[in-house]
Amino acid sequence: MLPLFKVFSLIVRVFARPVIARTKAAHLKKAQSGHTNWIKRFYVRLGNFQHKWDQKIDSKFMGIDKKSSDFFFKPLNDEVALEKGVEFFYEILIYALLITLPTYEMYSAQQDSKKKSEQNTQKLNNLMQQIEENKQHSQINIQKLDEQDLIRQDLLKQLNIISIQSFAQLDDLSKNWNLKSQQLIEENQKLKNELEQLKQKCFKDENQ
Repeated sequence: MLPLFKVFSLIVRVFARPVIARTKAAHLKKAQSGHTNWIKRFYVRLGNFQHKWDQKIDSKFMGIDKKSSDFFFKPLNDEVALEKGVEFFYEILIYALLITLPTYEMYSAQQDSKKKSEQNTQKLNNLMQQIEENKQHSQINIQKLDEQDLIRQDLLKQLNIISIQSFAQLDDLSKNWNLKSQQLIEENQKLKNELEQLKQKCFKDENQ
């Protein structure tokens, strides 16, 4: 873990050095002036803290016991501590940017993904609700079709009954018509016979 941290710290320092070099001179000039003694004290303390931190990391990396190496942690003089403090301050800013920007990007991407997921979930719920409503409408339509089919079957049955009754009535009417026609023919024949007899009788009477 420590070697990786040292490598990462070294990479950050290399890339941060051009920016630090441009701004360090201005901060050193302000800090060395008598108008901003609190800035100078801040950078001196920060430089000593950074020096002590580097010494601790180096001692752990070399396997030296922490308690036995306390005498190595000597404070720096103000000029060196001031320069190290300004440099360390900008390193902290760059570290913060390197951590904050990707973290913010990851957080934004996560929020966008979460928002899209919620939108997709809402769309899916709306689609499922629409499917359920369509299913209910389909069931209602199927029920109506079944009812109409039952009505149609009842009408067909009634039409069949009416047709059978009509055919039966027509058959009865046909039989009655044939019977009456036969009776009329017989009566007509009978009348013809009687008329013939009357003619013959009248003819006999005239001859006598």
